[in-house]
Amino acid sequence: MRHPVLAAISKQAMSSSISASKASSQGSTTSTSTQGGSAWRTIASVFPASTNIPGGLSADQTPQFVTLTIDDAIQPRTFDAFYPVIQQNFTNPNGCPLPVTYFLSNNWADYAYATRLYNYGNEIAVHTVDHIDLASNPVNATSQINSSYVATHMIAGIPQPSLIGFRHPFLSYSKATFDAIYSLKTRIRYDSSVTVNPVKNPYWPHTLDNGVPYGFLNCASCPPGSSFIYPGMSYFTVPRRDESLSV
Repeated sequence: MRHPVLAAISKQAMSSSISASKASSQGSTTSTSTQGGSAWRTIASVFPASTNIPGGLSADQTPQFVTLTIDDAIQPRTFDAFYPVIQQNFTNPNGCPLPVTYFLSNNWADYAYATRLYNYGNEIAVHTVDHIDLASNPVNATSQINSSYVATHMIAGIPQPSLIGFRHPFLSYSKATFDAIYSLKTRIRYDSSVTVNPVKNPYWPHTLDNGVPYGFLNCASCPPGSSFIYPGMSYFTVPRRDESLSV
């Protein structure tokens, strides 16, 4: 039972594996182990950002991938607000449940609800301790991310192999904050903070080994996308809501 995000990149991994077997000179390798549910174990070692459908499928053959995410501290009133929606037994076409990813900030969090949500088959990810704007406080970025990871693991009991994701508070990031994430790469394996227009730029999940072709709307300090390189980090863009989605 895997998160839709992981299902998406697992599909890419199969595509990349096929490509690698046909053209090993391209240097793409894959790991097919799924132990621990870790994203980095199911994707290609290098999978460039692309809007092309993986596996050579046509548009009408490709299922729609939906990612459900929730941010910030979890409390009884917030749990009661969203849980009735996600417990309606929604399933994927293959019968697998449709879980959510909860990016948990720790200050004011009721960890019992995070544990409960995880035990119900959902993903818990990191969102800093105090929900501060890391781009404005880059000196605190590493400690905020790592302390959040440790507290969520130790108090909520989320297993380390499952606690691999991060989202910047306010979706506010900088080159320094990505450097901070990457310094914790043995713990944090993916980020999901950069917004893109999902119609104009429908990028599949990818790794940052080769940078990205899209720009950064909210990051003046970020280098050009092609130079935004973090080998091994997986990336999932966020649909942008502040502009027209028409082509």
